[in-house]
Amino acid sequence: MNNKVTTVEKNNDPIVYYYDLDIGYAEGIMWLMKMEGFYVVHFIEQDLMLDSLYVERPDVIIIGIDRMHEEEHYKFIRRLNMRMEHNPTPFYIISALGYPDQINKGLLAGALDYMVKPFNSSFLTLKIRNLYNHSNRKKSDWNLMGMPEKVTIPKPGRVAKKKI
Repeated sequence: MNNKVTTVEKNNDPIVYYYDLDIGYAEGIMWLMKMEGFYVVHFIEQDLMLDSLYVERPDVIIIGIDRMHEEEHYKFIRRLNMRMEHNPTPFYIISALGYPDQINKGLLAGALDYMVKPFNSSFLTLKIRNLYNHSNRKKSDWNLMGMPEKVTIPKPGRVAKKKI
């Protein structure tokens, strides 16, 4: 196995790309995510992750940011956003850097959420599962919730009225 990429076996599970230089921490997150039914690919090399986006599009990306490499990680996020410009994949940031300006920086970079370590790992898996379920909801699912099959939208400037 390549020491720059670690994977958990795939069984049509949600695909998660995970970039983090902290291999010990990443192994714990990967184990938890495997138990929750995710297919996880852990990267420690930025270019390899960016190139992998041409082969397979993940459902979500997790980026671990540490103090020593903070600016390097944000440069990577800018490159990631450029690579996914026309087909963005939502991403989360996990970091021990928890000052408000650091969290704002992560959210302004486009992160869906910024989770400060230590955190309850089940929150991460729940957030990813909710995102995955929401993004994969089919149009037919709306009909299961009692929504009408055809909805007429009024023209701009008109008031919608229900016909009796």
